[in-house]
Amino acid sequence: MDRGKTAYAAWIFAAAAFFPAVTITASLCGLDAELFNYPICSLITALLTIVFSAPLLRSRSELGKAARLLTALLPIASAVNWMLYVSLGTQENSPPLNFVTCLSAAACFGISAALVIKRFSKPSVKALVLVIPCILCFLLLILSFFGILLGSFGKTEVVRTEPSPNGRYIAEIIDDDQGALGGNTFVNVRRNINVDLGIVKLSGKLKNVWNGGYGEFNDMTLEWKDDETLLINGREYTIK
Repeated sequence: MDRGKTAYAAWIFAAAAFFPAVTITASLCGLDAELFNYPICSLITALLTIVFSAPLLRSRSELGKAARLLTALLPIASAVNWMLYVSLGTQENSPPLNFVTCLSAAACFGISAALVIKRFSKPSVKALVLVIPCILCFLLLILSFFGILLGSFGKTEVVRTEPSPNGRYIAEIIDDDQGALGGNTFVNVRRNINVDLGIVKLSGKLKNVWNGGYGEFNDMTLEWKDDETLLINGREYTIK
């Protein structure tokens, strides 16, 4: 029975920690990680959390040490997972936040908190495990609301790409259209790395090298002087 409960707790933790673990690992390697579909992935995480948490919530017997540790880590893992969705939703060139993604992330946190409340008897332990994640998730609720609201007012689009002479880098001109609020023009550079692993896509980490006003992409010039020097409107920017 202890092995079964540990397995259930491990599956829930793996579902919550998958996106943060992939993102952190990719970042350490100088890459950006993108899920193939954020709403679908968040729904899958929520479904796995519901399915594997049900036996733990129904059981009345004590959890083993491994299961207790994993259960204690669930709220912070769920909160970090939600935080990543919110963070990505505020970045240019990333899918905007939507209701399904935020609702699924909130459900995962709610279930993880319920597991802690159900499976730990000491109030001091519950407080220690839940206080910081609860504060973080309260802030995430507010940020999610404004992220969903503001995300519907605009969009970002790659209007032009320019590979470096040796093909190592790609420069991208981004049109950030915020509707009635105006917008911006960005130039980002990334390493020319694209790896599709199905559920996760890896690409070179974006580096912002130039910011301009809305619509400036229509008249600006962009070209490579050499393999590591980008010319934007005639001005040199060294890429390393």
